[in-house]
Amino acid sequence: MTTDPLLSPFSTVSSGNNHLFAAIDLGTNSFKLCIVWADPATGRFLTIQRLKEPIILLPGNTTAISSSTQLRAVESLRKIQHIINSLSVPSSHLHLVATSAIRESSNQSEFLQLIHQTLGFEIDVVSGYDEARLTYLGVLQFHPFYNHTVLTIDIGGGSMEFVIGFQGKVKLGISLKLGHVTLTQQFVRNNAIDAMRDHIRVVVKQSGLIGKVSQHKIDIAVGSSSSIRMIENAIFMGYSSDLVNEVGLLEGFKRD
Repeated sequence: MTTDPLLSPFSTVSSGNNHLFAAIDLGTNSFKLCIVWADPATGRFLTIQRLKEPIILLPGNTTAISSSTQLRAVESLRKIQHIINSLSVPSSHLHLVATSAIRESSNQSEFLQLIHQTLGFEIDVVSGYDEARLTYLGVLQFHPFYNHTVLTIDIGGGSMEFVIGFQGKVKLGISLKLGHVTLTQQFVRNNAIDAMRDHIRVVVKQSGLIGKVSQHKIDIAVGSSSSIRMIENAIFMGYSSDLVNEVGLLEGFKRD
């Protein structure tokens, strides 16, 4: 049984009649609920409920979650709580995780206290490294890559995670503030695409990402998140095909 506090609600199968588990991801631009039934015989998870509540926690260049946004967040979580309660998911089988926006917000404590006082929810605010690590572990739940060195790239709303893992262990984990919501608000809405590209190059260079990744022999690269799916769809529809071919981003890439 794992002793990882971030995974403990999902580390064992309930010995009682209730095998329901729920996870809530409080992201930068949405809250996501996933409820699963854990098969006591195999330990496999069957998804029985999903919900995505769009909500942008830090619009524009703000650093604090506004009062109005906090109220909308509470209402979204109240809707999620109703679903969890209607299915009688045990509180011990519920885990809430917050990522980039709440991690970076200047009034994080105020926001978390409001949620706790209003709904009784306890929220884990994960570091960028842990966000990358959990993404890799999630990939292993769906793909047979355990014995391969995997580079996983997750594009979130507030940050982008790069993680290299092998046999469930993280070899490298880096989180960069290059989320699609952040970049859209800062550059795209101002029609500053060239400035955005320059900004991305600077952030990547300063992080030392390329040098650190090149130290590992990568067997497989995996993209995670709905942003990756949208990029995939755009590429296979021919968007920016010249640019993709020029930089060789999709060499050997195959669509499932």
